[in-house]
Amino acid sequence: HRGRLPPLNPALFLEAALAIAPGRQLIPWERENTLGLRQALVSDKFNTQQTSLDISLFIGPEGGWADEEVGLARQYRALIVSLGPRILRAETAGLVTAAAILYHYGELGG
Repeated sequence: HRGRLPPLNPALFLEAALAIAPGRQLIPWERENTLGLRQALVSDKFNTQQTSLDISLFIGPEGGWADEEVGLARQYRALIVSLGPRILRAETAGLVTAAAILYHYGELGG
């Protein structure tokens, strides 16, 4: 019963997207080995004074993010997270991560 389509913005280079992305920023990266998604969602770094559920999720291309892109994201204070030992395809990583975030915040009925 959702009668409103989400906005679809034009494609941007990563730095421009990081500069304007609302809310907190998350970037899953297959080479991250210290901070998992669950840890990030409960961390003080992520749960600052923001009260809304605004989260900008950046999903990399097939083959993953380049080191330079991850470094740039860190400069913009994005949290780089692991999704665990499985390497997900680009077309499924966004769905899996978004679903995990919605579940964590109780947005999926429980």
